[in-house]
Amino acid sequence: MQRYFLLSFAVVLAAILPAQPFFPDLDGQELIDALAQEFRPGSVLSYGDARDLLYGEIDRRNDSLYCVYTDFGIQMTPGADPSNDAFSKGINTEHTWPRSKGAENGFPNSDMHHLFPTQLDVNNDRGSLPFGEISDNVTDRWYYLSIETTNTPSAAVRDLYSELRTNVSFEPREAHKGNVARAMFYFWTVYRNEALAADPNFFPSQINTLCDWHEQDPVDSRELQRSEAIAEHQDDKVNPFVVDCNLLQRSYCPDVSTVACISSTEDDFGVDLPFGVSGVGRSTSGAPYVMLSLTEDNLSLEVDWLDMLGRKVSFTSEDWLSTGTFQLIMANKVAMSAESRGPIVARIKLGDRSGKVYLRSVLVP
Repeated sequence: MQRYFLLSFAVVLAAILPAQPFFPDLDGQELIDALAQEFRPGSVLSYGDARDLLYGEIDRRNDSLYCVYTDFGIQMTPGADPSNDAFSKGINTEHTWPRSKGAENGFPNSDMHHLFPTQLDVNNDRGSLPFGEISDNVTDRWYYLSIETTNTPSAAVRDLYSELRTNVSFEPREAHKGNVARAMFYFWTVYRNEALAADPNFFPSQINTLCDWHEQDPVDSRELQRSEAIAEHQDDKVNPFVVDCNLLQRSYCPDVSTVACISSTEDDFGVDLPFGVSGVGRSTSGAPYVMLSLTEDNLSLEVDWLDMLGRKVSFTSEDWLSTGTFQLIMANKVAMSAESRGPIVARIKLGDRSGKVYLRSVLVP
């Protein structure tokens, strides 16, 4: 099994260059319709393969897997089937948009942008309940790590807990609320017909709360990297509400304030990288380029050049490069096309002979 290390956008660029907004001339329903057409993937993995990828690579941290609602963690067994291993230790898959509300079959069931690892009992208790803010005095059950209690936790640690009001609603812990909101808006946008057919009343009552959660818990680098890693396996389609974090303000949430698009500048999560990015720019012909420095031999290289809608406009590959500095340049024949005149994302994938794969996305203005 390949092991992926997911890396952030170049920090300097993220600090000085705002992300190009999707469909900048649209807002409201016109924008929502455009997003639905552009970001519904043309292919997804099977549900079993999606879970294995999430547990084995994308959501795995230092050989551990954590419940998004409680931060309860398990140690994964090297070489074991990821889904079976996780299930035997109390973790399964949460459909943020419930199966019974339109995610029972097909693409909606296995689209990873709304799937997360969760503890079995917490997942079962949430069931198909809507999300909502729950007053502490009416909360029936609290969840944190392996703790499940009916007693109200102390104020100092209360935000670490997820909450249940039986048969009414579920409130995730503070650190996951924004992720929930952006996953829910994604599903409602790209799978609207399936959601309406299952229960037309399920989502509208949650919109105001989810808008608040998006504002209170903005996108961080790990969520951004997760969306990009998932897109690798879903027709290059990111969750647009993660990549353009002010998109919700222009569509579903006009009353929220503008939020910072990256709230964490953590770069490599402690991974000792065999490469670095020393610069970006444009050639005299206008072709985007990235300067890449390799500190190890025998690395294979693939680069997807993406426009700001996540569409692939060019591709570069090299086999078994040696140490040194290289200029990765987008093919000149497409460099001046309409898609490449704006900012371009170079999605770099390097692999070594042991099977480790390193991913990094770099913005070229």
